[in-house]
Formats: sequence, structure tokens, C-alpha cells
Amino acid sequence: MKDTPRVSLIIVPFDNFEFFEKAVNSVLDNTNYPNFEVVVSHNPCKNQETNDKILDLCKEIYDQLGTEGFRFIINPENYYHAQWCMI
Repeated sequence: MKDTPRVSLIIVPFDNFEFFEKAVNSVLDNTNYPNFEVVVSHNPCKNQETNDKILDLCKEIYDQLGTEGFRFIINPENYYHAQWCMI
């Protein structure tokens, strides 16, 4: 893996669990690159059930990828596109 640069795939759930789940599954099912990480930048959800589902899926991703392949950022408030790109 030292010969391949690290690639970060950033996903922002943005109050939409179904979209988030599809994006995560697509990355995990279709990425053959040996040196990547999934970064989830999570804004607070308006709906607690959606928030809980996103957090549960993040735990599953962490269990699958571990600390080398997964980073989870919880934003204290809703960071819009330009703001979370600078995290």
C-alpha cells in the first residue's frame, strides 16, 4: 500500500439515511483500490430516528474498515457544503 496514495471518500448524510446507505454500500461494494478511507462528515439530523440509523450504519462501517479505513466527524451544527469541505 505504500506505493498507492491514500484516497479519502467523503460522504455527508445530510438528513437522508437512504441516500447515505446507498452511497456507503456502493463505495464498499465497488472499490478495489487498496488504500482508501471513508470519511463521514455528519451534520445534526432534524429527525432523531434518521440520526440513529446513520450512527448505527457508521458503527457497522467502522467494524468493517477499522480505524485505518474509517473516520467519523460529528459537526456541532449544520455545516453546509463549503464549510465541511474545509474540515
